[in-house]
Amino acid sequence: SFSIVLSTTCVIAHNYIIAPILKMIWPSFIVLEVPPDLWQLLKIGIGGYIVGRSGEKIVNILKSTNKWG
Repeated sequence: SFSIVLSTTCVIAHNYIIAPILKMIWPSFIVLEVPPDLWQLLKIGIGGYIVGRSGEKIVNILKSTNKWG
């Protein structure tokens, strides 16, 4: 669901944006590696969201032009 994708995005933002900054301040700061399955889950979730939003917009356009529904 969307909360899983949002949580995964936060983990990735932490690892690639926040953690490098903290690592400059504290060299012993540990950065955890993101498993490949987590990347796949994020790609599927974002792709599904994009397809869903595009579908909603297409339906609204078709409804407003009275060509469907």
